[in-house]
Amino acid sequence: MWDQETTKLFSAAKSGQLKILRKFKEDAPFRFGTVDPSGNSIAHWAIRGGQLKVLRFLKANFPETLTVLNLGGQEPVHVGCVVGKMMCVAFLVNFASEVNVTDVRGCTPLLLAAENGHVDIAAYLLLHSANILAADFEQNTALHLAAKAGITHRICLP
Repeated sequence: MWDQETTKLFSAAKSGQLKILRKFKEDAPFRFGTVDPSGNSIAHWAIRGGQLKVLRFLKANFPETLTVLNLGGQEPVHVGCVVGKMMCVAFLVNFASEVNVTDVRGCTPLLLAAENGHVDIAAYLLLHSANILAADFEQNTALHLAAKAGITHRICLP
């Protein structure tokens, strides 16, 4: 159920307000399992805000939120690769997420990092066994998507 209280909780996650999160944990822990109208979990919101401390809180208290799929079939790690939150992506890869999980377009986190020009994240994912040959449903590889994003001058393998 999405209401004003859930909005407050998710906004606190995005802005890193752990005091509010702790209060909700005590008073209304069920709200941590809620998703927004796009299917995004509280972890999706935290990663959009780059809130590593919130992801740590969620891992310790509500670990299931770290792998929720939104309506686009994306886990929080996918969102981190889109918005370029390196530390959050590294945390999720190390503790919760499968590095080659695909969304509804067939995109892995590596493909999304490449598509959005986040070379540092792409290199990190490759060092953590991301499939460099993975292709989306249109047969685009990370190299294709990086070239389309105009970052060919930066492409190199670690």
